[in-house]
Amino acid sequence: MSLFGLSDHERWEVAVHEAGHVIVARALGATKAQARITARGGRYKLAYNGPDGADPAGDDAVVKLAGGAAATLIVGRDTGSGNDRADARRLLRRSPRSLRDAQKDAARLVRQHRGDIEALAVRIETTPGRWVA
Repeated sequence: MSLFGLSDHERWEVAVHEAGHVIVARALGATKAQARITARGGRYKLAYNGPDGADPAGDDAVVKLAGGAAATLIVGRDTGSGNDRADARRLLRRSPRSLRDAQKDAARLVRQHRGDIEALAVRIETTPGRWVA
């Protein structure tokens, strides 16, 4: 069934991608993290309360890269990460972390939290248009 012009498989891929951002953000200290699927694809929003970590720009880059890492691990491909990778590169200009290290960190966190990512992806996929935490 098509919803927002996405096939079931494409909707699942977007849900996994967005869930990867949210769960990795939580692992890195986000106090509020939500995602949803819209007609324009997936979206996520985050909030942090309290002091930033030692490398906030690097952590933000890891979150940006986590969507693609989740889709690659769980779905087997990711076609929606072009903007995320560009954003991560910009963030890493203010960080001592390299792109390669940020990608490794994102992949490690996705592997560690795979079950949580899959569970959230189901909720995102089954409630399109609504913010899911």
